[in-house]
Amino acid sequence: MVMLPVNVTNGNGDEMARSRWIEDLEWVRPGLQTRSQRTQAKLIDAAAELFAEKGLGATTVADIAAHAGCTTGAVYHHFKDKQALLFALLQRTSEEYRATIRAAVDPARWEGARCLEILRAYLEFALEMGRNRPVSKG
Repeated sequence: MVMLPVNVTNGNGDEMARSRWIEDLEWVRPGLQTRSQRTQAKLIDAAAELFAEKGLGATTVADIAAHAGCTTGAVYHHFKDKQALLFALLQRTSEEYRATIRAAVDPARWEGARCLEILRAYLEFALEMGRNRPVSKG
């Protein structure tokens, strides 16, 4: 069984203390094959939809498995528990946001744009994100 590394290093290779907020991330088994990666993505997608619809507390691992078209065993094969699945969802969302921000602040994107155009584009994007991102019930 391959797990994500427990030790985290900074850019200089020095080991850093892990935050209590991510201490369970090593329980997510990285998918090494395409089929495994697709299964993990389906499980994370299902969790995102159900957490937004029903809330974290009301969503069971069995609910997530059924919504993803997988078995409960598949969930536990890829994730330690529901909390590890939540962490994987948060990690994926964070990576998506970072990629979007990198693209948004690229100076080439805004070359020749006026301040009002930049502000309008930002507002349009923020409103679109608000409409397209599910809001959790808690």
